[in-house]
Amino acid sequence: MRTGNKESIGIMLEILLFVIAAGCFIYFFTILSYAGPTASLVFMWLILGIAFTGLGLFLELDKRYKLLQHVPGFVLVIIAIVLCVGIILFFVLFGCVISGMNKKPLKKVDYIVVLGAQIKGTNVSRSLGFRLDGAIEYYNENKDTTIVVSGGRGPDEIATEASVMRQYLLERGVPDEKIIVEDNSTTTKENLEFSKEIILNHCKSEKLPGVAVCSNNFHIFRALSLAKALDYESPEGLATGSDEILLFNYMIRDSLAIFKEFLLGNI
Repeated sequence: MRTGNKESIGIMLEILLFVIAAGCFIYFFTILSYAGPTASLVFMWLILGIAFTGLGLFLELDKRYKLLQHVPGFVLVIIAIVLCVGIILFFVLFGCVISGMNKKPLKKVDYIVVLGAQIKGTNVSRSLGFRLDGAIEYYNENKDTTIVVSGGRGPDEIATEASVMRQYLLERGVPDEKIIVEDNSTTTKENLEFSKEIILNHCKSEKLPGVAVCSNNFHIFRALSLAKALDYESPEGLATGSDEILLFNYMIRDSLAIFKEFLLGNI
């Protein structure tokens, strides 16, 4: 490749890295101002912004001082392979998240399992509100369906998620006899595992009836993958909305969570 072409590609790569870095910094400050420093993965965007800036500066220094010439070729090959594998894996996982974002039950179900999420005092968070509203909408169209609210009490919560979810449903017209509370789980896997046991006891059957798993759109692929691994028979997905500003952040988080569940052997 000609020297001029290499320099042009190098300049374009630098610009791309600095643009990505700027995007990361902007998103970091957006999340920080919108949801505060306790928002999930918020500081990841700051770290990424610094990292991409550092890479861009390194390329600029390499143009001047030929730093890469001092690095053994096999090391560069290994780094390139690791980066390529990481990028491909990320896009595969991100694609998995996207694939579940529009799931709706294809058939009528007997139970809806609404997965818990963080509560604020005795009020539901925005994410949890989306999930519950989606379950209510389905229930209003299918009155024979029973809603299972699933979620225990987190370390920074004053009540169980399930109890707050139940109250939310009652205030919006769902009869108490159509609500089942599962209030011991602390993870998505436990949500589904404990809810399965309760449903089997409730319907007095050894075979699980039709079940839909209800959660925010970014969470559905992972939730359904866990449900299938826990022997739910053809679980349906009921994807609800999510916070538009935080959606991309949540999608990244769930991509990483899918990889984690795979490493743990949960899916």
